[in-house]
Amino acid sequence: MKINFIISVLLFFFPVIFFASETPYHLQKVYVDHKNMPSLQRGADMFMKNCLGCHSIKYVRYKGLAEGIGIIDNGIVDEEYIKNNWTFDPDTNINDNIVSSIDKNNALNWFGVLPPDLSLVAKYRGNDWIYTYLKSFYKDDNKTWGVNNLIFPDVAMPHVLNSIQGNQILVKDGEKYILQLVKNGSINVKDYDIVVTDIVNFLSYVSEPFKEKRETIGIYVVLFLIFFAILSYFLKKEYWNDIK
Repeated sequence: MKINFIISVLLFFFPVIFFASETPYHLQKVYVDHKNMPSLQRGADMFMKNCLGCHSIKYVRYKGLAEGIGIIDNGIVDEEYIKNNWTFDPDTNINDNIVSSIDKNNALNWFGVLPPDLSLVAKYRGNDWIYTYLKSFYKDDNKTWGVNNLIFPDVAMPHVLNSIQGNQILVKDGEKYILQLVKNGSINVKDYDIVVTDIVNFLSYVSEPFKEKRETIGIYVVLFLIFFAILSYFLKKEYWNDIK
């Protein structure tokens, strides 16, 4: 019972540790910056065009997301941008949650599982995991979608970014397997890394949109506590002087 409690606490506070242990493959590092608005905007555009067809981010609303990442026109949310680049539907209510329109029965028939909501994927998988995952698809004709993934074997989804990344194959290099690009996509490797970084940055922001504000408030709180501790120390000394 005590062990189960400890595991539950660790899983709550450090979920990345547990999920990262799913694969022995080395995760590549990625740097995310929630203050980089162009990156967040590019990541949002890529997500809406390539991922939203199957994956929701249901804990976020179009309007709130647009405000947070700077999709603003003359001081207000740019509704036209949202409808032309995110929803592609003139009748969309920008106050709606961002939910995929995929039919559940079709999803089960096509993939065998329901595509997960990605609102908190960066929290429980980790940014490095997502970054490595999006770069680790390789050609596998034995799979339904013709691809597999090095850190997520037997993944049910197709490689939606295949046209821009190109085709990779899995080859053995000594005691380990590595990925080798055999067919170029529409962009080069460096630019693809930027695309993936933007998507990871976006998903990281979605999972914790108020992180920057929270950290800023935290600094002021710590400074206040330090000031209060110093003030309390001198106040204590003054009281004890009177007692003596």
